Amino acid sequence: MKPSTKVESLEAQIEIEDKTVDIEISITEGGKIEIDVIHSPKFEPSPEIIEGKLQDKGTLEGTTSDGEKIKLLNAITTFSLKIGYVKIAQISSPKIEIYQNEDKNIEKGTGVKIKFDVLCLKHFHPHNVRDEITLLSQSDWKISASPLSDLDDRIEFVKSYKSPLRTIELNIAQDIPGDSSHQMDEAEKKVDKLLELAGFVQGVGPSYVRAELTSIDGDPVESRDEDVRYKKYYTESCNIGGGFKFGKIVWGDEYQEYLEEAYDSYDNEVRNDLRLNMVIGYYWDALNITRPIEGRILSVCSAIELLSQRYSDLYETQSGTQEKIEYLIDELDVETADLANLSGTFAKSPSQDYFYQYSRIYVVHGDNNPSQEELRDDFFAALTLLQRIIRNQLLKQSKLDVYDTLSELGPIDVIDFD
Repeated sequence: MKPSTKVESLEAQIEIEDKTVDIEISITEGGKIEIDVIHSPKFEPSPEIIEGKLQDKGTLEGTTSDGEKIKLLNAITTFSLKIGYVKIAQISSPKIEIYQNEDKNIEKGTGVKIKFDVLCLKHFHPHNVRDEITLLSQSDWKISASPLSDLDDRIEFVKSYKSPLRTIELNIAQDIPGDSSHQMDEAEKKVDKLLELAGFVQGVGPSYVRAELTSIDGDPVESRDEDVRYKKYYTESCNIGGGFKFGKIVWGDEYQEYLEEAYDSYDNEVRNDLRLNMVIGYYWDALNITRPIEGRILSVCSAIELLSQRYSDLYETQSGTQEKIEYLIDELDVETADLANLSGTFAKSPSQDYFYQYSRIYVVHGDNNPSQEELRDDFFAALTLLQRIIRNQLLKQSKLDVYDTLSELGPIDVIDFD
């Protein structure tokens, strides 16, 4: 089990400047798309190639050895200058589509299933049972999770080496109209939201690396007469963050309840207009123990100020940073008294809600001179403030008692920083 181990490989021929190029494409356990140029034809030298040695980003199309169509999206081709001619040295692409007929329409009432291979997603099942579990279920779609057989070893690898690996397969069943490409796009949107919400409570940002249409109307795709096979490869980078160093925040039935409630709250306004997806990304950055404490504090500050700015822009305009943060904390009813008391520099800061301001000015502007102990205490307190802000944005306050640790979110109890 290594990140470089190939999960799947295929050979294809693609067209570049009216010439055929033989390539081999692989997706790895660590979530990388690898493209090897098996054979490159000779190209006539041109000023663009000689000077830049790069072809502009674009879509490269071709055919796999199994006769399927293939698209390399946002592909970059690097050329190598030889004596009298030019050859292709390297091709890269962050997303690849493999299909037979992407325009094949699927009517509502038919139902499809799509499987996603996911990096760095933990299995939150009661009693640690390794069965498939339903994570989310709504009127016309459902997402289930199936852990890989050696999940524990894979999780330990991620924790120890801070390197992503496949851990779980997600299966989404949905009943919506549209062709294969539309089916995949809609499934991606649902899975993206789920993974961001899961990543908040596990402290690692998961992502998918391969997706495949597996069945239509209950029949496996391979058994159907019409050409409907459709697959995607993705190069995605997981944000390892805290490396699964969380304690028991949500578990078992609590996990499903959290996902259901948070998913409903995580609508377009919250995720995109308030930029909570970006806030969660900063949060993962702050959990990365390989970074200096100053950088981690800066990530926390950026996350809180991003959301407070969005609140000010969208709801009630506030003037300065302090006023925006105080408005945000008041609107979300976040408890800060205990965190201010934990802070190392609260006595030098202007308010209970902005207790970390002294350290914030240090990491942003280079002013002030907090000690390492004060920085560390401010970081613990400010990170927990960010967790509470995200939690209160996602969950109804009246229902917080349903959850164990998530309802408290004390700084020392939640994360192990050793």
